[in-house]
Amino acid sequence: MEKQKVLDVLNNFDVLESNGGDEPYVLVEFNDDVIAELNAIGIDVNTAKKYGDSETFCILAFAYHEGYANWYDGSKLKNYDMTYHEIALKGLKETHKLMLDTSKEVSPQTGWLAGFGAAIDFLEENY
Repeated sequence: MEKQKVLDVLNNFDVLESNGGDEPYVLVEFNDDVIAELNAIGIDVNTAKKYGDSETFCILAFAYHEGYANWYDGSKLKNYDMTYHEIALKGLKETHKLMLDTSKEVSPQTGWLAGFGAAIDFLEENY
């Protein structure tokens, strides 16, 4: 089964509730239409039910644990052809860029922010 096809279906479901942070989740209603779409791409409903209950299931947990996704950008599940070190580095770089952009608007760059950039450089050279 093609990962991108599964992600396309999951990303098109209507999200009932979601949360980010330390305990992220993205809940989708378990209804006849969702079950039919899952079956159409070869996903057994019992597999999806492992990530929820009779009313909803978490597409984030499902996609990660079943190996379809390795990234969630806050709105879409994605699968990058990268190692976990590369994915972590990508996240650090994006966070560093955001912090640099924000720090220029708020205050001068601080020592810890420069240290963050040095950590990224170290990871790029060693992993």
